[in-house]
Amino acid sequence: MDKMNQNSRKLIELNWLRGLACIAVMLFHYTVRYDQIFGHVKSYPVDVSWGGGCVILFFMLSGMLTAYTLNERATAKKYIRNRFIRLYPMYWVCMGITIIVMSLLFPLYKQLPDSAIDLKTVLANITMLQGFTGGAIKSVDGAYWTLAYELRFYFFIIFILLFKQYKHLKIWTFAWLGGAFCVVIFRLLSMTHWIISGIEFVIMPGYAASFIAGMMLSYLLRNSRDWIAYIGLMLTILLAFFKLRTSYFPFQCIGVVILLAITLVRNSKFSEQYISVINKIEDKGLWVLSWIASISFPTYLLHQHVGFAIIWRMESLGLCEEVFLVIPIIIILTLAWGTNTIVNKAVKILSNK
Repeated sequence: MDKMNQNSRKLIELNWLRGLACIAVMLFHYTVRYDQIFGHVKSYPVDVSWGGGCVILFFMLSGMLTAYTLNERATAKKYIRNRFIRLYPMYWVCMGITIIVMSLLFPLYKQLPDSAIDLKTVLANITMLQGFTGGAIKSVDGAYWTLAYELRFYFFIIFILLFKQYKHLKIWTFAWLGGAFCVVIFRLLSMTHWIISGIEFVIMPGYAASFIAGMMLSYLLRNSRDWIAYIGLMLTILLAFFKLRTSYFPFQCIGVVILLAITLVRNSKFSEQYISVINKIEDKGLWVLSWIASISFPTYLLHQHVGFAIIWRMESLGLCEEVFLVIPIIIILTLAWGTNTIVNKAVKILSNK
């Protein structure tokens, strides 16, 4: 049975995971990715190559929280409006900041293999749909590649709401999972018809495993005895094995284990004591991770290329030790906080007019 009471519906632990994943992705780009593209002046002793895989955790949390907070009162119109307000103003402002920094403060930006800031690219990026062009149009920032997958997931939710299928959400989740496995089978049989490629493009089998896993976990959070959801969860791991890149697969498994453990404890007879401990830990210091989670979207949008510009400037000044990476992290978090505060206030004012 669902033992979640009104006071425990705030899933603080998920904020901690999102905050940790955010820092891990930043460290991956600042240590490994920067070195791959430009080369650090001095080699770093700490290897954070695993940090890139934390995007899987972002996808899983997105699926879990979206499915968990969705309800019968939700409508496609309201969902689209909320998603647009939540994403696009912040995205446009962060993209503008990135363009300014790249063009004025980062002369090496032309060496970036996965981005550009010419007029055509910028205009296409305004729509946030550049990731659907198959690489024909680059992104202003290489980190934007995840947005196309998030948007596909949002399109799935819009479909559910548009056709009033909320009561059958689990059935449609399994339909998505089944379609992904069909693509796997077709590819194993070396079938390359354009229709198969089109289906694969739409349902994104590899990353679908993470979104669907999150949705299955949300069903278990509501009812820990939902054995069908357990089966679905295990199938997402199998799907990830076939379709996720090798370096990302462990994160699918780790994410499922951690989130399933949280789900089971929150539905156990120890849930009240557990939540009490979680709240105390939050107050003692882990609120920092929750704060980072609250600004994770602008942080993600700003961290890569703006961070690269800061690192390049630091190393030109002789700040080449790995410990100095705390500087771009602090600057990016501060910039993200300021951007988040200003944009949200502006959106609120404009929405009330």
